[in-house]
Amino acid sequence: MGCGYSSGLRACGRYFRRFFSVKGKVLRVIDKLPHRDYAGKKEVEREVKNMLKRLNLSFLDCLLLHSFRTFELMPHIVDVLKGLKEEGFIKHYGISVYHPWEVESFYHLCKEPIVVEFPLNVFDRRFTKHIKNWKSMGFMLFARSVFLQGLFFLENFEGHLKKAEEKVKALRDLAKKLDVELSCLLLSFVAHFEDLDGFIVGVDGLTQFEMNLRCLKNPVKLKQDMDSFEIQDEDLILPYRWFKPS
Repeated sequence: MGCGYSSGLRACGRYFRRFFSVKGKVLRVIDKLPHRDYAGKKEVEREVKNMLKRLNLSFLDCLLLHSFRTFELMPHIVDVLKGLKEEGFIKHYGISVYHPWEVESFYHLCKEPIVVEFPLNVFDRRFTKHIKNWKSMGFMLFARSVFLQGLFFLENFEGHLKKAEEKVKALRDLAKKLDVELSCLLLSFVAHFEDLDGFIVGVDGLTQFEMNLRCLKNPVKLKQDMDSFEIQDEDLILPYRWFKPS
């Protein structure tokens, strides 16, 4: 379970205070260290401890750097994360990335199993060739961007996103042929990677959440060849590049 920032942390904290006091800690709580140019070890430790205070927790199951840029600005943040782990404030640490090479760079300093969150969806397969190897190294692996920031549900494709329109329509046709919701088809594709520890999807209501759960209990058996949907163009599969100046 991830809680986001600020008001999200406080909302989760209120829930944890009520629910965990009755049921015990039954959820795995994963959160991210916000990106900024930290002044040093003390500031990072203070941020994590404030996060725990807002969440009403004594430790996090996983703490991820939200941005590889944070690691670039402060490589010794790895030592800070290791220290927080040794002190019991976090059980595991890792990083959220956009590119496979970022994982290798981060792991080079960690030299121990880490947690990695990376984009994976029907279009973006760049990380798939690394999954089994990283799992054999003891990594915890979480996929995100299953719905590619909503690209699969767009009605109007503008600018260079028009290059994705034909494949999105083909995916919708496939979902219709299989008699499933498009979202279920997309979730099923990611769910078939058995070495993943989980994946992150946003929901905008209880109905969507329940629909996702129903889908994952009975994922679509993808007998069709899905390889034709893969896209190599990073201007399409990386949302942060969608609005770059032309």
